[in-house]
Amino acid sequence: MPKKILLFFVPIFLFAVVGQAFAHAMPTSYEPENSSIVAKTPGRVRIGFSETVDPRASSITVFAPDGSRVDNGHATTDSGDAHFFSTAIKDGGQGTYTVSWQVVSAEDGHFTKGAFVFSVGRPTAAAGPGNQNMANMPGMHMANMTMVQYSSSLQESSTIWLELLGQSIIFGGLLLFAFAWRPAARNFGLPDDKRLQKKFSFLIFFGSGLTIAGAIAYLALKSFDLEQAKNIPITQAFKIFAGTLAGSYTLYRTILAALFAGLFWLRRKKIFSSSHVCYEEVVLMVLALLMEYARARVSHSAAQPFYPSLSVFITFVQLAGKDLWVGGVILMALVFAPALRANSGLANAFRARFSKIIAVILGVAGVSGVYMVWLDLKGFSNLFTSDWGVHFIWLAAFAGVLLGLRLYQQVIVDKTAVSLPVTNGSKKSERRLTFSYHLLKAEAAVGVAVLFVTSILIITTPPEPPKASFEQTVMDRDVHITLAEDRLDPNAFALSFKNMNTGNPVNVQHVIVAATNNEQDIGPVSVPTKQTADGSYTFPESMLSPAGVWKISVTGQRNGAYDAVANFDINYPNQLEQSQTARHFGTFEATLVMVALLIAGFAIMLFLYSRNLGL
Repeated sequence: MPKKILLFFVPIFLFAVVGQAFAHAMPTSYEPENSSIVAKTPGRVRIGFSETVDPRASSITVFAPDGSRVDNGHATTDSGDAHFFSTAIKDGGQGTYTVSWQVVSAEDGHFTKGAFVFSVGRPTAAAGPGNQNMANMPGMHMANMTMVQYSSSLQESSTIWLELLGQSIIFGGLLLFAFAWRPAARNFGLPDDKRLQKKFSFLIFFGSGLTIAGAIAYLALKSFDLEQAKNIPITQAFKIFAGTLAGSYTLYRTILAALFAGLFWLRRKKIFSSSHVCYEEVVLMVLALLMEYARARVSHSAAQPFYPSLSVFITFVQLAGKDLWVGGVILMALVFAPALRANSGLANAFRARFSKIIAVILGVAGVSGVYMVWLDLKGFSNLFTSDWGVHFIWLAAFAGVLLGLRLYQQVIVDKTAVSLPVTNGSKKSERRLTFSYHLLKAEAAVGVAVLFVTSILIITTPPEPPKASFEQTVMDRDVHITLAEDRLDPNAFALSFKNMNTGNPVNVQHVIVAATNNEQDIGPVSVPTKQTADGSYTFPESMLSPAGVWKISVTGQRNGAYDAVANFDINYPNQLEQSQTARHFGTFEATLVMVALLIAGFAIMLFLYSRNLGL
């Protein structure tokens, strides 16, 4: 048995060509801006990240021009958006400040560190230790004097793959035994096959061990990363990471796998002797489902702006379906198919039931997978231009091979085998079963590869959604007054005055803009504007500080006509960010809807075919 299991690990070395993937909370914005010069020391330093930040294992350190620390040592995430991480600072005098940050992604537990600078009054040489020798560190990325160090490797995805493989074996094994083997065997008299029970038990314990080993290896790897990044003892690093979302859910999966193995060990005789699904099996299935959910909870779906709870649930469904398919095929190849070679009647009945189960899984996993592609890929343009898209191509290729093997098994091999007379020992039946057995081993090997590429996708950051500009328009008399993000300057707002009938710019002699924040009791603040063209003006976004709900009053004074007046309400910067991540129905979405309908229809047809096969 161990030698056969090792055969399924060999293809992984061939599939390593997918390369390494990097998924990290990368900085998207700095306040103050990187390398900027401000008139006075700001009250806070705030950094926006591409992923949500876990504050328990993250920090921001700010060094004054003289090298002293000026942060309060208690960095926090914004209450309404964990993508933003900030700390209060005190005045350290004029000169250049160095900001050193270290964050752990709350989505997947990946660690990132880096630094940037800003100056108060005048720039000087940055004296903070966070700026020393960072450019020479491994994994360092430098852009516009911003330095970022990250760590992610094939080793990390391998620990996740071990978990997925273990969960697929125990979950698929339970399903196959309860809903395919036992019902089929009842028609032929439930055999007391000690050898089959021994093999089945070995694989269940092996799957539990893989799950526990993968989880422990992941915790050790991430604790080591944190130890190196923060220069702290490994025990302290483990304690910190175990308190993060990724760490705590990994501990949950470890405990659940241990409980699963213990319960199966204690009640396996009852399970094997039962003619129907017993209470112990139900409890084991619940434990397996909880493991699947704990895996799905630590994913990019949890940080998606589009209904994160729904996205996590669909991720859970997709992972569970994939694991059931792969785990079921592995158990078929290593346990059930060899045991059925001497009983073609039982083999045919079992094969028909398994085909129906796979048809249902195909529909569930396929449709939920389409949703995941929509959620993470976001557009056809990202298919070949992003790491996630390239890795998805590999996954789709392996999944296509897996589906092809399954269809050949069900439509060609199974149909031919079932049509043969049920004669034990028949040479023709024996040849068919032998061929089916070897085909199952190939299918199981490809399934293992599917889980491996899935583990790489789990640690790969999905591409950002297409940028959509924030825009509000108010009509006053015969003028359309529009407030929008400036297309040329991402840090400025653009104002435009256009005739509502012709669309031509309106000649405005003078523009008055005032900003008021009633929640903070600020304003009205006079906002300076700059004319960029006829009827077009800009003003800096920094005038809307601090963040919150601002009322912007605009008055365009005209000669010989009434003034054009407009009032805009904007929740800055949240409203701008939401507009940038809004999803719209287009060609990409329409294509995926068609694919989902085709998969669902195909799964129904396959189920009906398998049902007729069983009859």
